[in-house]
Amino acid sequence: MADPHQETRRLLDRRATLLRERIHHIDPTAARRDCLLDTGDAAAAAAAETEQLALRDRARDALHDVQAALHRLDTGDYGRCVYCGRPISADRLDAVPTADTCTECADPATNRSTDTEDT
Repeated sequence: MADPHQETRRLLDRRATLLRERIHHIDPTAARRDCLLDTGDAAAAAAAETEQLALRDRARDALHDVQAALHRLDTGDYGRCVYCGRPISADRLDAVPTADTCTECADPATNRSTDTEDT
């Protein structure tokens, strides 16, 4: 029997490869090495380094999400909300293949678990 998520797995594997390459090629210290560091250059280099670190962190977070989705595919939990266990809609998974929550659990307006009552 064919894997119903074969295309999703292929896309997630490709995304993981691209993210690993991106992480590998981000060098937050490059701007500092490429310029003479007077006060203005040092500030610009620090800003560029901060930006590169943020890009690397976002890529690492995205890679983690992809790896978690691949794990859910392997365990048969892909497409089920990690909070309530209900199915995640196909439209949501098409739009965000790494989604691990249904739209209700992902929406803070409908998620009442953190609400408190006034007494």
